[in-house]
Amino acid sequence: MKSTFFRHLLIFISILSVGLNDAKAQERIVVGTFTTAFQTAFNAEQGIEAIITKDTLKIIDLESFRVISSMPIQIPREIYQLVFDAYYLNNQLYISSRNGGQTYRWENNSFTRLDESFTHKMQLGAPSFTSDNKFYRYGGYGFWSYRNFFTFFDESNKGWDILPAEGSTSFPAGTGDGTYVKPIGDDWYVFGGKWTKPSNPKEFEPNNELWVFHSKTKRWELLGKTSNLLLQEIVASINVENKLLLLSRTHCYEVDLQKNLLTTHKLKTSASFYCAEGPDLNFNYYFKGYYYLLSLNSATLTAQLIKEKVVYDDASYGVTEAYSKSNPYFYLLILVIVGAIGLVILGNRKSIRRTKNKIIFEGNLLTFNNHTLDLEDDYAGLLELFLKTDEVSTNQILDYLKNEHLHYTQNLRILHLMIAELNLKFRLLLDRKIDLITGEKSILDKRIRIYSLNKKYFCLKNIKTT
Repeated sequence: MKSTFFRHLLIFISILSVGLNDAKAQERIVVGTFTTAFQTAFNAEQGIEAIITKDTLKIIDLESFRVISSMPIQIPREIYQLVFDAYYLNNQLYISSRNGGQTYRWENNSFTRLDESFTHKMQLGAPSFTSDNKFYRYGGYGFWSYRNFFTFFDESNKGWDILPAEGSTSFPAGTGDGTYVKPIGDDWYVFGGKWTKPSNPKEFEPNNELWVFHSKTKRWELLGKTSNLLLQEIVASINVENKLLLLSRTHCYEVDLQKNLLTTHKLKTSASFYCAEGPDLNFNYYFKGYYYLLSLNSATLTAQLIKEKVVYDDASYGVTEAYSKSNPYFYLLILVIVGAIGLVILGNRKSIRRTKNKIIFEGNLLTFNNHTLDLEDDYAGLLELFLKTDEVSTNQILDYLKNEHLHYTQNLRILHLMIAELNLKFRLLLDRKIDLITGEKSILDKRIRIYSLNKKYFCLKNIKTT
């Protein structure tokens, strides 16, 4: 009898122990209703997470896993349909519209606007992140194309600025809507998402390239093609130190971009991830050995913050490369092609030198670098006269004009007007305050006025001089 009693007691204690361990492994806080729109922000320095709805701001202390602050708020009406990013900088909470540049800081129990921008809708679906104490966005969609550059909010100028890739000679295609940016130190890895088809900007294709942006040297580098495993449907993502966890409905893909490793695990968490705006948004975090996941519970119609020790099975279902490095023979072929092009360029160097920063005159068209001007027939003929000879006298110009029915003084007035008009066109073309056609009295006969053109500004390749 006693043995039976003790046996039952041991069973009860073991069951209670398992229950306590499960409770400790997974804790939950109800943060809203099933239909509530959410955004979250993580502050690793203070160990807190902000959960923002349209009317409430909750602050969660992650270690004790309890709500330490809950207050009513009002999201600014400029934040269209509550679509915004939330983030911490210098332990201060910010929100920024994903449809434009409107940016606010939480202070004195309200959101204070910091910017002077507008709802431009030119970076829709752009992933965001913080680095070097700045808030960045990359890519995004607008006006039938995706962007391929980083923008950041400059609080000192109350606006957004672009981070130029000045050290680059090659650039990624623009992407968004599911693109991941994983900053690791000064290197920002970019992959995933969509790009537009060059043949039809209204159609999209999955992005299968992995690039890294070296933020110190502002240089892009193509690392290779991403694994097909990373092209399937991903419902949530979690940054874990220098790794990235991508979660599908059944598996967890552990991505180590520095070591080029992709490890597949079986998903173990029971969380139904909140990803109403796509997996590129930051709803899930890792802090001091625990995962903090925003989850929806359809049974209770509540949204919950879940604290879990484990989200995937430790057993590996396979380890592969996260991306395939570019074929070295491909680069060899590129070198051969570049070498051939280089020989052609060297062979035509004189021609290039002759036309660079020179006015090219063909037909009636003046071309200087990327600027062009179309001349009327009379002006084109007069310019050709100046280009063919070093000096042109008044009588030579009057002979060209052939206005015999007009008085001599009238012809002189027309001559002066045409020369002034040509000089004005040269100024506009060169963007310089200089007269290329000048006149002076002849050294041989002071009664004769001689005009000349400063030909150093012209390409004389096809001009026959006398």
